[in-house]
Order: sequence, then C-alpha cells, then structure tokens
Amino acid sequence: MFSGSTHVRGGFLMLPEPVGCRLVRSDVPAGIPALYGAVVPKRNHVFNGKGGYDDILGRFRYRGAEQEIESSIERTLREFHYTLADVSVPRRPAWPRMTLRYSMSVAG
Repeated sequence: MFSGSTHVRGGFLMLPEPVGCRLVRSDVPAGIPALYGAVVPKRNHVFNGKGGYDDILGRFRYRGAEQEIESSIERTLREFHYTLADVSVPRRPAWPRMTLRYSMSVAG
C-alpha cells in the first residue's frame, strides 16, 4: 500500500438458522453504504436444522473503511426486519435443539 492510500476492508455478517421456524417475511435494508451483498431465504422457507451455511437466516457482505463497515453492520442489525412463525420440526437424533415457541421480529 502506498502512503496516504485508503485501506479497503471486507466484512461479513451471518445470522444463524432459527431451527423450527418458518420465514414469514424479511426486509433487507437499503441505503447502507458499505453493504454490497445480501442473501436471505425465500418467503415460507422452513428452517429444519439441516441447511448449514446455505440456509441461515441471512448473509451480508460489506466493503469499505473499517469504521464504515462496523457502522454498516450495526445499522444492518437494527434495520434488517424479519418475521418468523413456529413450525413442528422433527428432532434430529443425537442433536438436541432449542425450540422457539414465538414469532420474532427484529425492530430498530
């Protein structure tokens, strides 16, 4: 890097799979400066605990200066709204899970 150059960094936010829930809706926030990519499951997706990386609640990618990425991740956490509904999911043998028994919506 040359002296005085801007250091561009990358950031990544992953939201875990809410096992035993169905995604009712999700709203990816717009206008977040460092956010350049977001992947969320389609509406009515059922989180059954077998999805791994591809079936988590959300993946968000960032690019920019370190402080910009940090503030963009915080803003994403405040502004990413989603609603989940409880579903009956068979328990996987030898893998206990916590059961979510409520609808959840993240609000800023």
